[in-house]
Amino acid sequence: MHTINKKYILKLLTGLIFAFFIGASALSWVQLEGPHFEKLFLIGYGGVPLPLEIESYLRLMLSLLVPQVFLVFILADYMLIDFTICSVYIFTRTPKRNKWFIRKALELIFLTALFYLFQFIALFVIGQIAGLVVSDIFAFINLIASEFVLLVLISFIYVLAVNILSLKIGINHSFLAIVLLVSLSSVSTLELQNTSLLKFIPISQSMLIWHENKSLLLYRDLIGDYLPNFTIAFSIAYALIVILLLVFIGIKLLDNLEIMGFEKEG
Repeated sequence: MHTINKKYILKLLTGLIFAFFIGASALSWVQLEGPHFEKLFLIGYGGVPLPLEIESYLRLMLSLLVPQVFLVFILADYMLIDFTICSVYIFTRTPKRNKWFIRKALELIFLTALFYLFQFIALFVIGQIAGLVVSDIFAFINLIASEFVLLVLISFIYVLAVNILSLKIGINHSFLAIVLLVSLSSVSTLELQNTSLLKFIPISQSMLIWHENKSLLLYRDLIGDYLPNFTIAFSIAYALIVILLLVFIGIKLLDNLEIMGFEKEG
């Protein structure tokens, strides 16, 4: 993997403001329910309890969607900038286009994971300052790992999609398209929450507390209901299929992209 521009890592660090906001908001609930790290992370990043209401939907917007949209915004130009600078040297032959795209996709998933690593570390520090403790180390590890994987995979789908679109329609239009997709996905949860279709909505995959999981049984009074047969394995498989589809689309787009015409437009 080539060296990643440090400016993107600095941009990721600015997202810590969301972690502090989410942590402060979640602490008020944790102090009522018990001083445990598991509850802090479930309330902070685990999702919004079912059934959904307008109040919980607004919480969804603030705690989950805003950080995701922010991540998409700061990484939206990642591929396009490099493409504009290096296309003449990299894309003289198709195989080099494919290698470039795969490398950039790997760098993007690394940056996405780094974003949430920063978020989780900040939340853990907030919990330490507040005097929280781990009540069950195995449950805690399982919950943290599951939350992290789901958030990274679904956010990466948005990030990869905006970067692919930017190569075709530019950064502004691609960002607006992804924001519209995320918004429609979130609104549809309200309409479909009482149907089996809810588990097929993209945003549902990042809602850990909606999943059927043994480690979550102890916290159901706090985190609400789950969707039957909606497992973490299902969401991981869902995300990987979408990612593979996006990679295929991205490679095909690059194969057919006219470099000279692109440069003139830029």
